[in-house]
Amino acid sequence: MSQLINKAEYGYNAVGNRTSLTDRRGPQNFGYDSLDRLTSASHPLLLDPQAFAYDAVGNRTTGGSVVNQGNQLTADANFSYQYDDNGNLTRKTLLATGNSTQYTYDAENRLTQVQEFAAGNPTPITTSSYRYDGLGRRIEKVANGQTKRYIYL
Repeated sequence: MSQLINKAEYGYNAVGNRTSLTDRRGPQNFGYDSLDRLTSASHPLLLDPQAFAYDAVGNRTTGGSVVNQGNQLTADANFSYQYDDNGNLTRKTLLATGNSTQYTYDAENRLTQVQEFAAGNPTPITTSSYRYDGLGRRIEKVANGQTKRYIYL
């Protein structure tokens, strides 16, 4: 005996973008701009429809993520991000709590330290440090009082 688990019906516009999906959860609808970029989405489980906007180079600026002029992610639904002048991620902050992770790099842009902070506390909760050999390979990690060494043959 076979039993139907789920049934889905899809709708598409003239250029093939999915405009609707109806399944056991209910109807979902999707809207697009003239460049075929997603601009809206609705779902029965969402309180409000989602709206999406884009900058001049096509990066999504609303609806979950934001990028800067350097095309770097600066925020998403959960975190904010900061970068140094070399493009290295230097801080990631959890928006819900304010807890953050700080990343430090050497002159060769190699990760040398990772520190986690509770919101508003200048003393790190954890610190991990990294060392490299002359070829730029990671040879040591020190975290939580434990040292791991890496050997390359």
